[in-house]
Amino acid sequence: MKVQLLLVAIIAFFSNCINGALLGIDYGSKHLKAMVVAPQAPLELVLTPQARRKDISGLVIRHAEPNSKHLDRIYGSEIGSLSTRFPGNTFLNLKYLLGASNVINEDIYSFLSPGVELVETNRNSVAFVIDGVEYPLEELVSMNIQEIINRSNLLLSEKTKTTSGVNTIDKLAITIPEYFKQTKRQALLDIGEMTTDSLDTVVINDGMSIALNFALKNQNDFTPGEIYYYIIYDMGSSSTRSTLISVEQPLNTSEPMRLEFGGYGYQDQFFNGDFITLQTAELIKERFFSKHSKTHTKEDLANNPKARAKIIEAAEKAKLILSANNDASISIESLLPDLDFRSTIKRSELENLLEPYKDSIIQPIKDSLFIENQMWNEPNSCIELANINGIIMAGGSTRVPFVQKILSQFIDKDKILKNINADEAAVNGVTIRGIKLLDAFKTKPIDIVDHSIYNYSIVSNDLKLTVSEGYDHNSALIFKRGTTYPNKTSFVVNLEENKLEDSYTITTVEDNNSTIDTILITTKNAKKNSNIKKCPNGVAFNFTFELTKDRLFNLYSVDAICNQKDTNNTSTSIALPFTITKSQVRRLTNKERNLIREKITLLNKLDAERFEFQESLNILESRLYDIRSFLDDEQIISKGPAKQLDELTKLFSTYLKWLEEESIDTSKVKNKKDVIKMTNDLDSLKKSIEFYIKSSNEPLDTKQFEKLLEKSQALLDQIKDIEENSDSTLVKYKKSFINIMKSDIHDEFSKIKLPRYLTNALSSWNSTYTSFIDEVHNLENILKKKILKKMAREELFDIKTSIDDYLSALEPQIAYFDKAIEYKLKEIESSYQRKLRVLKRKEERQLKKLQQQNSTISNGTVLNSTVPFSTDNTETVSATNTKRNNKASSPKPKANKLSSSKSSKSKDNNRIINDEL
Repeated sequence: MKVQLLLVAIIAFFSNCINGALLGIDYGSKHLKAMVVAPQAPLELVLTPQARRKDISGLVIRHAEPNSKHLDRIYGSEIGSLSTRFPGNTFLNLKYLLGASNVINEDIYSFLSPGVELVETNRNSVAFVIDGVEYPLEELVSMNIQEIINRSNLLLSEKTKTTSGVNTIDKLAITIPEYFKQTKRQALLDIGEMTTDSLDTVVINDGMSIALNFALKNQNDFTPGEIYYYIIYDMGSSSTRSTLISVEQPLNTSEPMRLEFGGYGYQDQFFNGDFITLQTAELIKERFFSKHSKTHTKEDLANNPKARAKIIEAAEKAKLILSANNDASISIESLLPDLDFRSTIKRSELENLLEPYKDSIIQPIKDSLFIENQMWNEPNSCIELANINGIIMAGGSTRVPFVQKILSQFIDKDKILKNINADEAAVNGVTIRGIKLLDAFKTKPIDIVDHSIYNYSIVSNDLKLTVSEGYDHNSALIFKRGTTYPNKTSFVVNLEENKLEDSYTITTVEDNNSTIDTILITTKNAKKNSNIKKCPNGVAFNFTFELTKDRLFNLYSVDAICNQKDTNNTSTSIALPFTITKSQVRRLTNKERNLIREKITLLNKLDAERFEFQESLNILESRLYDIRSFLDDEQIISKGPAKQLDELTKLFSTYLKWLEEESIDTSKVKNKKDVIKMTNDLDSLKKSIEFYIKSSNEPLDTKQFEKLLEKSQALLDQIKDIEENSDSTLVKYKKSFINIMKSDIHDEFSKIKLPRYLTNALSSWNSTYTSFIDEVHNLENILKKKILKKMAREELFDIKTSIDDYLSALEPQIAYFDKAIEYKLKEIESSYQRKLRVLKRKEERQLKKLQQQNSTISNGTVLNSTVPFSTDNTETVSATNTKRNNKASSPKPKANKLSSSKSSKSKDNNRIINDEL
């Protein structure tokens, strides 16, 4: 809560300058948690559709029908019921395979994910085969991440309904174990890029994420100036990690709190959550064969993916039960065909299986405290177990009693801290750390020091590299273990025999033995450069390498320079191009990533359409149940209108039959609009019946209908007055309009386009007005013929309801109708005035020309206005001027007269506007 309040205050302060949002994901092998940060949602946990705080990590992919092109993707809690029915289409534990050049332990993975068809790709990575189609691992994980992004954006849209603008996720921070090497890290970064919006992505050490959450939550408990040491002990599904960190609150409280990563240990094989599950599964299998060894063999289970999936499911449940109880009941229906299995296993039995591996529980802590493994900035620092202020427990498997017992034997119980939320500490921390690394928002500064746990070096048979301690003559250590990152470094390699070859190859290496990339450097441009040719002592290469914030080791740049012995040519430098020719696991190309992104975008669209259609079906089904109860109500049957009740009964039967057939025969599926119309038809009829019953006390006599007719006539008279006033305005200026515009005023009036807001407001005016007149005439005839008493009450009610509806529809539209006529009149007037101005300017030009022609030239050289034209010329000019003056003085309406008439409309104008609409 303290962490949330801190972020709320910080982000609220800067909310005016924030765009976008950040999503933090604690991506585990079994479960994942997500948290969003935006101005309207500071540190908001993204709940599942079932309002749970954590979700299953993985998905089910299957075709909706055999031979169908439609692909169903199922996420979250729905996976549970499908994993045992469709084990070959259920993809879990995907994190285990990230960046793997082959399956790390095929036996373990195949047992945890029975029935899945796993293949190696031409990229030296793994992919899944689903119904004959190959899906790269990265694509499935991208789908999983994208589904969380979609839910997060939905959360943000709900949070911003009352504010201007909607933020969407544009940045992504994902937890990753510190021991994950570059291929795994790069795979996760590519996955972030393959999401539909190509999110800016960062991967963050899960141990540091938990430490950051712990430090912020307890920042008031740290004495300024003192250094505190903690171990983050995190036992998850696929590994157990121990992260040694220090926390220091400076004496000057205005300075940022400091967290440093100082040591690390991990165990990813012999003791973790999956290992406990496998041991529990072994107990279940023992129980099974103790009862059925004569009728079934181990191969019967091994060759049955559904049976293996059911055993794993039962083992997961039993593991949780045994954490709180001494025994757990096992019940598996149809474990094998026509065979149900029931038994009981005890906690003591499970602990006996775990006992030989108990040292693996403690080993990560010992490794993180091992002197040679510690990486503090202070070189003489050496932290022992006695110096530790506490061990912070995280990860679901730390709740297992056997694990807690072994830990308490190794360290004082008082130092085992459980004051964090073991499930949510990592997602809180990764989100806050992501804000800083991705520069998402302004936050309170926190000084975090990360150290690499691996050495990073290069190998080359083409270059003579400076030999580092423990390295061969063709190797060079670039970033040693313990280097802080992000970081950059440069070093120079002198070429042997001062000879510049066409190309050189180097290989980047992680942890002394894991090849990352093979890089080809070409020198064509350098060999052509005149300055390089003049280097008297030969050429050298200046390499610059980087260790990024994601702890990726890359060649940043390489330049050809004159040999360092040549002090007079230090400025000569030519950048050399380089390309990655081979990788341990080749990244998906830009084209491949774009294709996956487009595919996910299309699948998202289809999923949304399917969801909306299914939602409309659910609403229709619910409405049908409601209608069934409505039609069975005795009061409705006795008081309701027989005709409408009969119509509703027929609709109910028709729609119910269709709905039942639709669930069986997908060829009968309609679109969403059709289903919504079916629901609306039912609602409309039901509403009409309810209104009829509610109005049962109305007299519906002559007096009531005469008042209704009077009200209707008043509305028609109002419209008629508007029509006559507007028509008289047009008629009044018709003659002058023809004289000036040379066209009929009514024709020009009809050609004027209305603005969209008026067009939309009057879209139904014509049909409503015409139908209203017909309904009023019908009522007039009924009253005139005095047949009201002979008519059925239902028919009278329909007439009254119909006229009431028309009145309700037309009354608010009259104002818009009036505005439409006023708008057209103003446009007519504007065009009329523009034409007048054009004629006036034309006349003024001609008059000026005539005046110039009337000027006389005295003695053929001097202009003299006193010398008159000839009589003929004078008469001609006078006649011309008189004609023009007469034309110019022809009557014209003033600007305010057309618009000053009450904005009203004639019948013709009504027709004109309606025709246009």
